[in-house]
Amino acid sequence: MSQKQGIAMVAVIVVVLTTVTAAASLTGRWVFTAIPIGVFFGFFLQKGDLCGASAFSEVVLARDWRKVWGLWVGIVVSMAGIASTMSSNGCSTSGGTLCGGTPRLCCS
Repeated sequence: MSQKQGIAMVAVIVVVLTTVTAAASLTGRWVFTAIPIGVFFGFFLQKGDLCGASAFSEVVLARDWRKVWGLWVGIVVSMAGIASTMSSNGCSTSGGTLCGGTPRLCCS
């Protein structure tokens, strides 16, 4: 891939992600912002050469803990994202309630 093609691809991706974010803002369906956030998060994980299997093998074989730190960042970001999504929907993240005999996190 040439440099011009790479720049064009990045421009298209940025336009698409901006459009998705604008659509989420206009419609009030903020769940659509997961797409751009996931793309950017995946981009940075790819640039950081982070892989779960290689991270654990590097800890065991090479005693290198840097990639495990990246895995913990990913885990914490996903936990925070789920908690903020649940709380913004008015759901309880601490225990849940029984809804018709079925344990759920949110009962409307």
